[in-house]
Amino acid sequence: MARSFVVLFGAAALLLPLAVGAYPVPGEPVAVIGSPFRSEADQFGIVAAAGGDVVQSVASFVTIVRGDDPHLVAKLYAAGAVAVIRGSLLAGCLPSASTPNPTLKENV
Repeated sequence: MARSFVVLFGAAALLLPLAVGAYPVPGEPVAVIGSPFRSEADQFGIVAAAGGDVVQSVASFVTIVRGDDPHLVAKLYAAGAVAVIRGSLLAGCLPSASTPNPTLKENV
């Protein structure tokens, strides 16, 4: 009994801060995670149905979305999103458009 309590308490102590940190902030971009078994068109359909604007497609089932509606997250879930998290959590995974690649040469 005591051992299972320690394991459950430890798991909660690790997962709770992660869940709180991933919770979307109103007005900031969010990462919409759909089913990996659906197409990218289905993913865009979820965003369109919720009234959001696609900022970037990360994968066929992960899309960065922005919107002015304070109920955007709830609408994304209602449209079929599996999860909606803070978009800044994926910032390290996204390519930066402002970083030049010195190995590429422009055609003149």
